[in-house]
Amino acid sequence: MFKQELHNRIYLILFSVLAFSLPLNRIISSYLIGLIILNWFLEGRFNKKFRSVFVSHHRLDTLLFAGLFLAYLAGMIYTSDTREGWTSVQVKLSMFVFPMVFATLDDRALEGKKRLIPLVSMIAGTFISGLICLGRALLKYADTGDPGSYYYIDLSYFHHPGYMAMFMVFSVALLNYFLQVPPDRRRYKIWEKAVMITLILFYSGFVILLSSKAGIITLILIFFLHISYVIFIRRKYLYGLGLIFVISLMFAVLLKLFPFSITRFGVTGDAIATEQMTGEGTSDGTEERILIWRHSMELANEHFFFGLGTGDVTEALVSLYDSIDFHDARDRKLNAHNEYLQTFLALGIGGFLILLLSLLLPGIYSIRKKQYVYFSFLLIIGFNILVESMFLRQAGVVFYAFFNAFLFMIPLDPGEK
Repeated sequence: MFKQELHNRIYLILFSVLAFSLPLNRIISSYLIGLIILNWFLEGRFNKKFRSVFVSHHRLDTLLFAGLFLAYLAGMIYTSDTREGWTSVQVKLSMFVFPMVFATLDDRALEGKKRLIPLVSMIAGTFISGLICLGRALLKYADTGDPGSYYYIDLSYFHHPGYMAMFMVFSVALLNYFLQVPPDRRRYKIWEKAVMITLILFYSGFVILLSSKAGIITLILIFFLHISYVIFIRRKYLYGLGLIFVISLMFAVLLKLFPFSITRFGVTGDAIATEQMTGEGTSDGTEERILIWRHSMELANEHFFFGLGTGDVTEALVSLYDSIDFHDARDRKLNAHNEYLQTFLALGIGGFLILLLSLLLPGIYSIRKKQYVYFSFLLIIGFNILVESMFLRQAGVVFYAFFNAFLFMIPLDPGEK
């Protein structure tokens, strides 16, 4: 009993440190995943672990999330560039590790309020990351006088702005939920509500400063989802109308204070309206993405059934860019900037369907079980991977693999499991 309790405590600590570190450090997650695997092996009880999987449909369904990793592993059979392929497999290893760990996790490891600690750790880590980025931007502005220090890549120190915005928006979704459903069903004190509302404003303002178009759009979607939850699920009609007014006012003020973000949307509109695209010389990147998507879809059709193989996508895209004189993309070896397309190129229609179903089926489940946070998470992931190949980077893979398995296996409302 003591041994199992010790391993459960280690899991809780490692999960919480991992969630805290995601917005702050891109390297530490690899070591933490290694420690989680080590704890899983030292824990033992393998017969009980796997027996629990096969007697519980929910645990077995959690294990199915490893399907995409196994598909990439199968793609190694026919890949030409094995070195690139094994690098890709290594980056995606957490897609196998976390479904396995959570599917076989002892029920007591994250029972009751313990399940909230990794989520609060994520909120705290994101907040500290934001403060450090703002402090760094302030010092840079004091040195150069350039207001651009507070925007986009210059502001986002730890991650690409798209990833940082994704973490911020997820934190907003968590805080929205906690405001509506206190963990212990008690009434919040005024200062507690004030802290959560202040954090929501902080994260929202930071997403605007990051100027990530996907981040701003998903932030709007999360607020829309929250308002719908308040009105249609909680049936607080006047409160919901008040939220519409307050949130609309907040966006109006933030976008007025930081107009750079709006100008990026204007550039995007111009790029979409442009018929002849070269992808060269654009600072926004939208024209570049559209051109890549267009030609990547043609390449995907040529390798419809099995794809190019796990390690051959980069070389194929570079050859494609060279053939259409897209020199900037060729020199930078740009990926498909769309995870659905990236997966299709690597694994064909089978891999694409696995990715799609791994988002759609849990989405249906989260609606049926009224798991607001899990649905919000899937919405954030599903939209962001439309414009980024996020599973090529450790930050994107670990964020998805960890919280997807966590929120599916350990729902916030224990009665809804």
